[in-house]
Amino acid sequence: RRRHTRYWRDWSSDVCSSDLASGLPSIQATSPLLLLDASAGVPGKVKENLGPLLILYKANGSEVLGSLVQGFLNQGDLVSASQTLRLWTELFESDPKASFWKGVHSTISYDLDGALQAFRNAIALDPEDVRAHQELSEVLIEKANFEEARKEYEWLISRKQESPEIITGYARSLLNLGYPDLAAEQLKKLKDVSKLRSPELALVCETNLEAGQVQEASDQAAILLKRWPDALPYLQLQARCLAKLGKGSESEKLFAQAAESQKQRPLVDQMIDKLSTDSSNQPLRRDMGELMMNYLDPPGGVGYIQIASRTQPFDQKTQELLVQYYEREGNQLLADNHRKVLRRMQQAMLDALEFMPEAESEAPVPTTKP
Repeated sequence: RRRHTRYWRDWSSDVCSSDLASGLPSIQATSPLLLLDASAGVPGKVKENLGPLLILYKANGSEVLGSLVQGFLNQGDLVSASQTLRLWTELFESDPKASFWKGVHSTISYDLDGALQAFRNAIALDPEDVRAHQELSEVLIEKANFEEARKEYEWLISRKQESPEIITGYARSLLNLGYPDLAAEQLKKLKDVSKLRSPELALVCETNLEAGQVQEASDQAAILLKRWPDALPYLQLQARCLAKLGKGSESEKLFAQAAESQKQRPLVDQMIDKLSTDSSNQPLRRDMGELMMNYLDPPGGVGYIQIASRTQPFDQKTQELLVQYYEREGNQLLADNHRKVLRRMQQAMLDALEFMPEAESEAPVPTTKP
């Protein structure tokens, strides 16, 4: 552990040394594009040119490190993201953005206590950081700290932040504090819940179910199941709705179907264990994402597929899965974008076949007379 710490201390002192300034002219013109690529999940060039970029951006070097952390997180590389965050803290002490991304990293790593501490620290350094307040409120909901979550959501709403995620989160905190009428009042702000993404629609459905709006909740669960007919959480939601509506036999059928979907869990757990020792195995990540998307957690599953697509953008199955996800979610723009990628890939394969030289026929083997 001491050797590891010393390595990072040596790098942080050397990364901005004058020896690296020689790379500035070649990197200056392309630096904005490099940061955009890194944020989108392709951090390789920023990592290779980190020294020159930090010299170039000087006091704004946190932008470089932020794009690098975001890129590593988008790739699912939590180790590299953690290492970059440590360097960030050494180079730019008391940077609220570093605390914010540390909170995001902790959330993805399922370290909710670490996430709470990081987001609170980011807010202490920058009290008006809307993103930090929203992330903190979502972690508080996960930790069942509904009173503090309510205060965070009310702060956000007072700043005119009323996205579907914020409204549904606020309603959920009110519901758990025993204010179903206030929760229902918040949900009325949503214009057309049928067009919400599945995570937000599921929250609305859950809130309506707990508030006693059972038929409305059942209608929303039906929309979710139309999109994802085998998804465990949505099957369970509709089964609970039907049970409260007195439709016992239909409810039992859905609970039985949910139990079948649950049987995919051990296989997914095995794949997660494999990925922990083989993080570059993108086909495995993609196939695990497909199982999760169809049976256990659609938005969580597509997250793994998206990570796989960033390192293998021309994998046909990956693109087909992304088309399927966005089509079911009603996002035709993104579905069409991935369709275009598929068509380009298929055309490239046809072009390659067209110009491939025909195999030369084997010359006859001469026979020798005895």
